[in-house]
Amino acid sequence: MTSRLPRRALLGVKLPRGGAAFTPEGMRVAGTTPGGTAVAAGVLPGDLLISVGSLPVRSPDELRAALQSAGALEVTDLVVERGGARISLPARVERRPVERIAGAEVILEEIRSRGARLRVIVTRPESALVSPAVLFIQGISCESIDFGGRSGAPILQLIRGLSGAGLVTMRIEKRGVGDSEGEACEAGGFDGEVEDKKAALRALAGYSFVDKRAIFAFGHSVGGMIAPLLEPLGLLRGVLVLGTSAFRWLDCVEASTRRQAILRGASPEDGERAARLEREDLERAIGDPGALAMIGGRGAAFHRELERANLAQAWADVKCPVLVLRGEFDWVVGEEEQAAIARIVNERRPGCAEIQMIPGVDHLMTRHESLGESLRSYGGGAFDPAVVTAAVAFVRRILAGP
Repeated sequence: MTSRLPRRALLGVKLPRGGAAFTPEGMRVAGTTPGGTAVAAGVLPGDLLISVGSLPVRSPDELRAALQSAGALEVTDLVVERGGARISLPARVERRPVERIAGAEVILEEIRSRGARLRVIVTRPESALVSPAVLFIQGISCESIDFGGRSGAPILQLIRGLSGAGLVTMRIEKRGVGDSEGEACEAGGFDGEVEDKKAALRALAGYSFVDKRAIFAFGHSVGGMIAPLLEPLGLLRGVLVLGTSAFRWLDCVEASTRRQAILRGASPEDGERAARLEREDLERAIGDPGALAMIGGRGAAFHRELERANLAQAWADVKCPVLVLRGEFDWVVGEEEQAAIARIVNERRPGCAEIQMIPGVDHLMTRHESLGESLRSYGGGAFDPAVVTAAVAFVRRILAGP
């Protein structure tokens, strides 16, 4: 099926550093990059971009909406302010490139969930007619996981590794992110994201090239909190998580704040104080319907609904095999929180879950030589293919079992 969801326009500009890009009039341009609509229009460094088509670009949300709208067009106008005058620059619309993965076809699809069309990116091995499949579930961030021309992102390296092992993969862009329609991701709730992931899982199971008896979910960070909530659909052969907590959300945040403060040199007393204040701040914000820019940039609804989720019970109800991957240098989520997943599952179904530590890896699947280095350059290391090796070995072992 060819997706009818428009590909978002590629603007191709560089923004000023220091958070000074957006103004009440428009967006400041520090430079342009090759292949984008801005270059085609003749936008120059120092221009103030007023609008794309008829839509203003005074904030990230407005820019996102303008580029989504422009993606449905062949030509558009960029209005800039230059030297005190406003100029309309017509241009051919350039769109975001599609990823390239050796040995796999990258398919842009769409699903409908809760009244919106959402972008899904599917990779299909070229060497097989029917293959096992993995639904990847990202964490709390509202960042796009449709990487286009970017090649070094850890999530993309994970997808490439799974594809290279002969697995179909699927990712879903959150609402209002990338090509996806819907309200801004930052304002959305946790429960809605769970429903969107259920819709994606059903779509994945519907492909003729997917072995419906061999579908796995791979949840990263908060995405791993969504993973057990998909298992009741009866479509999963196994669940993999990395950097995921079984604790209630406020307990998880409090423990993470305490841990990070002490690792950065705070006394145990100061670490406890910082953790308590963070929890109290989040509790207050959860009660404010208009609160935004909390953890992960998410609003009150997301945190309130995630805190309400009984993750321990969700894991206790999981009936399929579970692999918990723990990075040695993951200081975002504690060892005890991750081990609790395996303990909870195995208390109900002995031997159903296992935990595996990956040496040198941080919360973002990148490798460091020491805990101190991981603190100094969080996510700045190279992706560790050991994550792929562990995931693929688990999938193959489960599929080869009785």
